[in-house]
This record gives sequence, structure tokens and C-alpha cells, in this order.
Amino acid sequence: MSDAKVLKISLDGANEELHFPSYSSLKRWIVTERERWDWLNPTSSSANQFNIAINLQTNFDHLQQIIHNNEASQVPVSNNLDTIQEIYSSRRLIWSQSVVGDTIAMIIDQVGIEAAAFAAGLHMRIVNLGSATSAEQIKGAVLYSFPAGFDAELAAKRFALERANFRDAARAAARAHEAALAHAEQRAMVIVERGKGIAAKAFTAARASWRSDQQRFGEATETSIDAINAVRMTYQEFMKLKAPVEYWQAKSVEHKFAEKKAWRTLTSYFGIAIIALAVTFYAAVALLLSSTTKATSPIVAVIVSAGLAAISALIFWVGRILTKLYLSEHHLRYDASERAVMTETYLSLTETGAATESDRQIILGALFRSSSDGIVKDDGMPEIGLAAFLSKVGVK
Repeated sequence: MSDAKVLKISLDGANEELHFPSYSSLKRWIVTERERWDWLNPTSSSANQFNIAINLQTNFDHLQQIIHNNEASQVPVSNNLDTIQEIYSSRRLIWSQSVVGDTIAMIIDQVGIEAAAFAAGLHMRIVNLGSATSAEQIKGAVLYSFPAGFDAELAAKRFALERANFRDAARAAARAHEAALAHAEQRAMVIVERGKGIAAKAFTAARASWRSDQQRFGEATETSIDAINAVRMTYQEFMKLKAPVEYWQAKSVEHKFAEKKAWRTLTSYFGIAIIALAVTFYAAVALLLSSTTKATSPIVAVIVSAGLAAISALIFWVGRILTKLYLSEHHLRYDASERAVMTETYLSLTETGAATESDRQIILGALFRSSSDGIVKDDGMPEIGLAAFLSKVGVK
């Protein structure tokens, strides 16, 4: 049914208001909101690892059922305000046009669905930071906690915005204080004309009101200063660790390309080496068969066998070195990636005020520790001489 009243709702701290003059407009809004969260598919393992998608869809079902029942019972549309406000303020649903909704949409574009789903779960209090099981989920948590994306320019703009908000709040409080004072003075003059006793009481009340306004102004000023100091400390910490993060991210990319190159070299080498060994063994067998009628065949057999053993040992030794080089690049790539992610997580904790000095020491120790190349220092080139070969055969 249609209602003459207009329902106005402000959700998730956003400044915009929603107007619902009828149930049809309210139901269209809910359907549109639900469609904007269709990427949270309960059948997708990346989007529903912690039942985040199921929780969101279930809450939408619950809200739609309430609206349907109220419409059937001819309840005025304005009576749905408290229900919608409670569901969104308790974080069971997320308004797609709110700051959090925009942040999650940004995470989808920059990282992917798995990271965005984990960020939605954090906001809905389904998961916490310790629930993350993959690098994508950690990135989602970092971007949800620190939407500036570790961009120095955005962090500087954010600091400037906080400072501008403080100035505006201070000016508004000062204007309100001046207006209140002027009003109190005007009231005092009127009351003085009516009688000194009444004027004294009115002045006392006005002074108490002025002191109360002054106290509120002081509290608002302290709150704004604390907020600015928190942003400034986060910005300073970010600038200190920005260069190491960029360095280790670049090193990770560098080792990734080196790892691919080492893998191609390794596979190509073993492919060629296997073919060369096959050809060599075939030629050696042919030579031995052609020399079986000659008196020197035993000597030829020994020499050929020793040569084959030496060539095989040399080929496999080189292959072992190439394998170690590939594993070294693989190890260094993961080490660089882990350092970058650890630093980004620490910056997120700093933003929310959850990081302590001991955490800072742990992060700095891990970030600036010496890197191991992952190569075990072992023997040099194997002994491929005939004497060494015969001595090994004799030992066996």
C-alpha cells in the first residue's frame, strides 16, 4: 500500500538520505542493493570460505520477509525505519553506497573477489585478522583497515582533510559560542530592567550555560587534536617504511622473472643432456661391438666405460648446480613477498592503533634481516678421473 509520509534513512554514517514514499520504492531499493552484492556467491569457494556470502544473502532474505509481512498487514511504510536502521547499524548488511561499500568495491577492482569477501566478513564481524589463510585475504584486510592503499599522496590528502575538519569545527564552535554569549547578554539586559533579583538569577544561568559550552568546545578541540595526531603518526610511520616496502616488492618481481628464466634453462639443459647421453651411449655400444674381435677390446671397453662415467657425472653435476640456482630464486622471491606483506600488515595495525613498540621491533627485525640465498654450500665438481672411478668400484 502507499503511505503519505516519506521515509528518510541515513545509513552507515553516509550524508545521503533515502526517500521511500511507498512499499514499491522500498522493495525496489532492497532488490537493487541485493543485486550489487551478487558477486558474493554462496557457491563460490573464494567468496564463501567463511560462510560470508551465505550470511549476507540470509540477512537479505530476512529483511525482505519482514517488509513483505508488514505490507501484507498494512503497516505504514514509515514503521520500517527502525528495522532497516538496526540491521545496517549492527553490520548484518552493508550499504553499497557507503564508505565501506565503496572500499569493498575498490578491493574487488584492485585485488579480487577473495580479498573483497574477506573485507566484507571483517566489517560484518564474521572473521577477524587472525582468520586470514591466504595472501589475498591479508591484502583485503589491509585495504579495508587502511583504504588509502599505502599511497603517500592519498595519506597526505587525508591528513589535510582532518586538519580542515578541525578548523571548521573550531570555527563553528566559536561562532556558536559568540552567538550564545550575545544571546545571554541580551537576556541579561532585559532581565535587569525587570528587577535586580531576576537579573542575577538569569545571569547565573547564562554563565553556567557559557561554561558548559566552553567545556564542550574544549572537549571537541581535544578530540580533534587527538585525531590529527593519530593521522600524523600513521603518515610518518608510513613514510618511514614506504621505501622498504617498494624495495621488497621490486625484488619479488625481479626474482620472479629470474626464477622463470632459471626454470627454462634447467628444463632445456636436462632435455638436451638426456638426448646427448642417449647418443653417446649408443655410439659407445656401437664402438664396443665393433671391437669385440680385436685383441684390444678389453682395454677399449675400460676406456669407453670410464669416459661414459666421467661424462655422465659431469652432466649431472652441472644439472645439480642449475637446480640449486632455480631453487635459490624461488626462495628469494617468497622471502621478498613475505617481507612486503608483513610491513603492510604492520602499517594497517598502526592505522587502527593496535600496533605496539614490540610489534615494531619484530617487523623491523624481520624486514632488515640478512637474506639467505637458499643454496646449500656443498662439494665442488665430482671426481671424474679413471683412478677415482676404479677406486670407487674397488671399494664397492
